This record gives sequence, structure tokens and C-alpha cells, in this order.
Amino acid sequence: MYIEENLKNLRKQHKWTQEEVAEMINISPQSVSKWERGDTLPDITMLPTLANLYAVSIDSIVGMDKINGDEARAKIFAAAHEHLRKRETAAAVSFLENALQTFPSDEEIMSKLALALALCENSENLENSENAENLANSENSQNNLQKAAKLCERVLSANPTAKVRHTTSAAISFVYLKLGEREKAEKAAKNLTPIRESRESILAELAENGENSEKSANIDNYLRFLALSEENAKTKLTIELGANMVATCTEHNLTDKIAVLRAEIESIKAVKSLKILPLINIRDMVELPPNRVRISHYGDILLDSDFADSAVAAAEIMAIIGKIAKIG
Repeated sequence: MYIEENLKNLRKQHKWTQEEVAEMINISPQSVSKWERGDTLPDITMLPTLANLYAVSIDSIVGMDKINGDEARAKIFAAAHEHLRKRETAAAVSFLENALQTFPSDEEIMSKLALALALCENSENLENSENAENLANSENSQNNLQKAAKLCERVLSANPTAKVRHTTSAAISFVYLKLGEREKAEKAAKNLTPIRESRESILAELAENGENSEKSANIDNYLRFLALSEENAKTKLTIELGANMVATCTEHNLTDKIAVLRAEIESIKAVKSLKILPLINIRDMVELPPNRVRISHYGDILLDSDFADSAVAAAEIMAIIGKIAKIG
């Protein structure tokens, strides 16, 4: 909360000292000082007195405007994202659970918490386990997955934004699969729309991973992808590479080929009506499953495919860029 900051600012706005405030409301100056430092909070019975003293509402003292503001929520997601990026999933779960106490009806926080719970069940304790399969079947693991499923169900039964609904629908497919509820997983996947977390991609992942427990790492990679992926501006073409695809760019001089393509566009765009190739950003996305390439958010064109052959991957990337540029 923002009580200490608000009490300090209100006192200064009135040009009062801590001693003067203490005298007016009949408490010790030390108490006022502790409030403004955040060492202690005013007793709830003092809030009406303080609100009357400063001629503001209790909500203003508590800072409800800031608590409910976009800035506060942005900080929550940034902190949770950083924990997940560092694979500190238990810390992410704890942080998001506390955030949910402040925003108990926030579907986006619920969705993020569900993803963290689904990832948490086997990442923190893996080093202490002699058998990873036993750990995956542990009671704690199942509890986290059940919590994740319930959170996803709660989000989907509400009225979340399209982005939250899509991500949550994709997440619950994998959560159900990890719980061994394959029929539910497939049903959830079939309800997905064919964009980012598409029904085609999710159904393909379900078919590939199936009931094979050895593939649980691939499922977690995809859950991390859902938890950490970010939207890109539609004017920016980003090529994201899974861990095993990094060598593809080097092997096939993909960056050089793109530079040549841009030069070709520049040389003939005065003659023909061409779409100018957008800013291109190639990056290693550790959140992507291995052998996966994504071309992110350029109009309606989206590549999200697995490649076993690096030459095919390079050719596909060049083809999609050529399609965007309308020169091929």
C-alpha cells in the first residue's frame, strides 16, 4: 500500500511538522514518524481521523487510485515475468498469490499464476530428486496442477480480454495433459482460435507429447513460452529462434541474406509498388521450444513451425520475408 508515502505528502502539502500533526490528533510524534517511514501502519480506527485532518477520503490515504492503477499492475507483471525468466517459479507463485490478494478479480493475474503453478511443480526440487518421474507424480506436484486448472477455469468462466482468454485456453490444455486428462486437454485446444496460441499448434503439441512422460520437458518449454512471450508491434518483424535453431542463422548466413533482400527492395521500389520490409529483429528466444521458429506479428502473416532440417528452416524464413515484401 501507499499509506506512508501519502501521509508524508499530505503533511507537507499542509506545511505541517510531524510534531504538529501528532499534537492535533493526540498521538506521539514518534508514531507519525514511523507511519511515514513505513515501519508501522496507523490503526484502522485512525484512518477516519487522518482523512478528516487532511480533508481527503480514506481511499486517498490508502492509495486505492494507485493500487488500482495500470502502473501498479505493470510492476506486478514485470516482477513476475523476471522471476519466471530466471526460473524462480516458486518465487513467482508467491509473488502472484500476494498480488491476487490485492486484485482478487484480476483474470490476467490468475492466468499468470496458473502458468507459474504449472511450471513450479517440478523445477525447484528437481536437483533433490533421485527420480524425476516420482517427483512429477508427487502430491505437491498434483496440488499445484489442480490449482492451476481451477484458476484457468475461473478465468475462462469470466469475461477476460481476448489475449488473456487465448493464453489461458492454451495453458489449460497443457495443464490438463499433465494431469492425465487428455480428453479435456483436446477439448480445450479445439476451442482455441487460429492465432498466437493456435489450436493447430496446441493440438500438434498434444499429439507429439501424448502420454509420454519423457516429453514433460517439452511441455514445460511451451508453458514457459506462454508465460514469457511478449507482443510485438505490427510494424516490427521479429524472428524468434528456439535453442537448437541459433546455428541455423549462422550456417546459412541468414542475416546477410536478409540484408541483400532489403537492398533489392530499395533498388526496385521506385519502379514497382512494393511494401517496404519492416524492421527485422532476429533473436534467440530461450523461452521457445527447441527446433521452433516464430515470425511474430506482421499483419496476418505468422510462421510458427518445427524444423528438423536447418536448410528448410532458413528457406521458410526467407520465403515468409519475401511474401511480406511482395517481391517473390
